[in-house]
Amino acid sequence: MQARDKEVLIETDHCVCILGLHGNEGSGPTLLVVSKAHYENLYDIPNEILVDAIELVKRVALLMRSAFKVDGTIFWQHNEPSGNQDV
Repeated sequence: MQARDKEVLIETDHCVCILGLHGNEGSGPTLLVVSKAHYENLYDIPNEILVDAIELVKRVALLMRSAFKVDGTIFWQHNEPSGNQDV
C-alpha cells in the first residue's frame, strides 16, 4: 500500500489507519485499518498481520473514545462480494 503521509492517521509495522471515503450518515467519519501489504481477504492474511490489525483497531477505538467522547464504536470486517467487500 502506498498511502501519502498526510492520509495516514496512525501507522504500525504492518498496518495503517486512514480516513475512509464513505462515512455513515449520522455517525461521522469512517476510519479504515488496512494492512500495508495486499491480502485478498481475511482468509489470506497471515496471523501476525491480523493481530497487528486488530491491535490497531483497539488503539483507534480507545483514541476515539478519549478524544471525541463517543458513545460506542462499530467494528466491521467484510469478506467476499456477498459479504459486501468493496476494498
